[in-house]
Amino acid sequence: MRRRHPDSVRWTEDYYGDMLRQLSLMGVQLQPGETLYDFARRVDGRIPIEQGNHPMERVADWICGWRFGEIEPPQENLEALCRYHTALEQRLRIMLGAWEYFWKRCVNGFFTRR
Repeated sequence: MRRRHPDSVRWTEDYYGDMLRQLSLMGVQLQPGETLYDFARRVDGRIPIEQGNHPMERVADWICGWRFGEIEPPQENLEALCRYHTALEQRLRIMLGAWEYFWKRCVNGFFTRR
């Protein structure tokens, strides 16, 4: 993804959007009236990836920092975002199984991406 979007902000937004798609396939979606931080806490509670580190809350900090404060994410945040995205993808593969993952993520994802 880094080659497609050399701009770190665009790259972060694309990764975040894909993480929302991953979470949706896991049955976790942003609810009406739910803040980004409430959603992040719910995700961290329901899908623990990094014990005690609350990775989705950190992602919410970065997204809010950019969207509301125009604070561009530093390289170490981008690397952490990439690791979290990869961990979610691995969890999704396990949850769905090979065929369902292929159809929902690869085939359907091909047709639904921008």
